[in-house]
Amino acid sequence: MASVGIIPGILTCFSSGAIAALGLFFLSKCAAKAPHRRSSFFAVSQMTFPKASIFFDGAVVIKCFGVSIRCAFDRRCRYHQVIAELTELPTAVTL
Repeated sequence: MASVGIIPGILTCFSSGAIAALGLFFLSKCAAKAPHRRSSFFAVSQMTFPKASIFFDGAVVIKCFGVSIRCAFDRRCRYHQVIAELTELPTAVTL
């Protein structure tokens, strides 16, 4: 994606954000109909697919785990670069 250009990258970010917002909008509409105002994926999936609701929770757990691992990996990889940049002494300009 980085070699395609900035315009397709921006369009991808906006479309991904719009799809995520649409999903949250639909979840909030479904959660309003859930008993006792429980607005969770489990409560909504139990209304639609009672026997498969545990799989929805499993999918959310796997997604959250993947995001947390990715964040930890990014921080570990970039931590050394940031420290090196902050502690690097400026070089003297010679004429």
